[in-house]
Amino acid sequence: MNDLRNDLVTYIYDEYKGIHGIRPRWIDFDSMSIDDLKEMADDIEKEIKAEAEWEKIEEEIQKKLKIEADKEIALVCARFEIDRATYDRWMKDCDRLMGYVA
Repeated sequence: MNDLRNDLVTYIYDEYKGIHGIRPRWIDFDSMSIDDLKEMADDIEKEIKAEAEWEKIEEEIQKKLKIEADKEIALVCARFEIDRATYDRWMKDCDRLMGYVA
């Protein structure tokens, strides 16, 4: 039973940090029952799955945005009769001149 308790506490402690960026040092694990720990571990697992779903959605959105941006860039290239490398160089030069990059 102690192994299960230790495994649950370790899982909660580590995974909470993975999600929130800080370890939950304020939680009094010693006063929690095994069922309480299991419930907390289940809640953390749900958070992990939800975060993975959001990341997947974000990836899909980013792919769609890139496709749209590439279409717009192609229109600019056609309008000014330049290739993509020239466009990219011009954009880098603009960023540098505007102070966005070193």
